[in-house]
Amino acid sequence: MMKIRKFTIGLAVALSSMMVFSSAAMAYTHTGGITTEYDIAFTSSKVTANQSPWNSAYTSMLADANAGLLVTSHATATWNIPNAYSDPTGHQAGKLPMEIDAKAAYSTALAYRYTGNTAYANKARDLINSWATTNTNITGSDAPLVTAYLAVGLIKAAEIIKGYSGWSSTDQNQFIAWVTNECLNKWDAIGQRNNWWDWSLYAQLSFYHFTDNSTAFAAEVANLKTQIDTSIDSQGFITDETTRGANAMWYHYFALAPITAAAEIVYNDTGEDLYNWTSPNGKSIKLALDKYFYYVNGHVAEWPYGGTQNFANPMVANKWPVDLFEAMAEVYQDPNYESYVAPYRPITANVNSNSGYYLSYSWMYPTLLKSTTKVEAENYSGQSGIVVAATADVGGGSKVGQTANNDYVYYNNVNFGSGVSNIRFRYATANTNATLELRSGSTTGTLLGSVSLAGTGSWTSYKTATVPVTGASGMKNLYIVFKGGTSVADLNWFTY
Repeated sequence: MMKIRKFTIGLAVALSSMMVFSSAAMAYTHTGGITTEYDIAFTSSKVTANQSPWNSAYTSMLADANAGLLVTSHATATWNIPNAYSDPTGHQAGKLPMEIDAKAAYSTALAYRYTGNTAYANKARDLINSWATTNTNITGSDAPLVTAYLAVGLIKAAEIIKGYSGWSSTDQNQFIAWVTNECLNKWDAIGQRNNWWDWSLYAQLSFYHFTDNSTAFAAEVANLKTQIDTSIDSQGFITDETTRGANAMWYHYFALAPITAAAEIVYNDTGEDLYNWTSPNGKSIKLALDKYFYYVNGHVAEWPYGGTQNFANPMVANKWPVDLFEAMAEVYQDPNYESYVAPYRPITANVNSNSGYYLSYSWMYPTLLKSTTKVEAENYSGQSGIVVAATADVGGGSKVGQTANNDYVYYNNVNFGSGVSNIRFRYATANTNATLELRSGSTTGTLLGSVSLAGTGSWTSYKTATVPVTGASGMKNLYIVFKGGTSVADLNWFTY
C-alpha cells in the first residue's frame, strides 16, 4: 500500500515567507523533515474548524507548550548518562535534564507555528541556545544512544523555528557547532547495528536536513537501506532485538520507531518512499511492522522470544507502541492499524514512566499531525439507489451498498485544500467489471478520476484502491458514480 501525499508545491509557494532556504546548491524545505509546512497548515485548518481528533490533540499539545513556557534551562557543562543496566538510577537522573528541556523546546516550537505567538518561539530558542552555549562535554556509556533519541528533540525544535527572525544566524551556527562537536561524532561511532544505530541514523538524517547537507544526507539514506536489509529477518522480526528477554517487544518498538521516522524524513526531503521499498533480500519496513503488529494486537502471549513480555495491559494513550501505529495508520492507510489506535486518541508520545516526560523524539503528537481526512461513506450529503448497512470490514461500522450502474453518492463541501493527488477507497465487490467515477458538482460534472476495481472475491472481503485524481483542489461537491452492472461495489470509507 502506498502513502497518501498531497501536492505541496502550491502550498510551499503560498507559505514561502515562512520558510528559510540555505545558499547551498541543494536546500531542503524548512519547516520540513518529519513535520512539514503542509502538515501544520492542514492540521491548523482542522483545529480552526474544531474537527476531531485534531481539536483534542491540539489541546494536549498546547498544554505541554504552556507548561514549557515555565521551564528554565537544565543545561550543564558536563552531561553524564550512565549505563541503564549497571546504574539505572544514575541513568534516569542523567537523562532528566534533557527530558525536561526537549519536551519544553519541542512543544513550544510547535505551538509557535500553530499560534504565531513569539513567546513560544523565544522559549524554544532560549532552551536550544542554552544547551549550545553551556554544554561542552557529554559523557557516559549511554551518551551515544541517549543523545540520538533525546537530544534530537532539540534538533526537531530547531527545525521548526529555523525561519523565526528572533533566532539569529549566529545562534543557529552555535547550535550546529554543538551538535557537530558533542553529538555527531558519538552517533557516527556507534558500532552495534541494533536500535542504537537506528536512532543514530534518524538523528543524523534530522541534523543533515536541518543543515542542508545533501551529500551527508544521501550517505545516511544508503546506510538506512542497508539497515533495513540486514536488521530485519525473513519473517519480519528484528534479529538483534529478539535476544532482549522480557523486553524483546519493547526493543522491537524502539527499533521501528526511529526507522519509520527516518523514512518519513527521507520521503519528505527527496520523495524516495522507503516505507514501500523492498530490499534485494526481500526485507521491508512493512514486513517488520506487520509481524510486530500481529503480537501487539491481542497476541502478546504468543510472542516467541524471551518468555513473558513487559507490555502495557491495559494499553493507554501515552505508552508504546500506539504512537508508532498512529503514525503508520496514516502512512499505510491500514484499517487494522487504524482500528487499533482509534480508542486511544489523542495520542501524544511515549512517556517515560520513571520521569513522566517523553522518552524519545520520533513520532511526537502523531494524532495532531495527521494530514489526511477520512470520510465514512455513509455520511453522504445525498444519494441515488444506495442502501446503508453494517460492514464486515475491519473496525465495523456501516457501508453504502446495493449499488447498480449509474447509482451515486455525493458529499458537499469536501475541502481538498491546495490539492490532492490521490483519493483512496475501502471497498468490497464480487464484480469483475466494477468502476468508480469521481466527479465534481454533479454526476456529469468534471471527471476528477476513475478506477477499475479489482474483485475482492466476496462482498465481505475488503481491499483499498487508490484513485489518481486531477483538479481536486479547493472546495468541491464530490460525486462518486458507480459503473458496471447491477451490483457494483460496497464502500466503507475514503481518505484524501
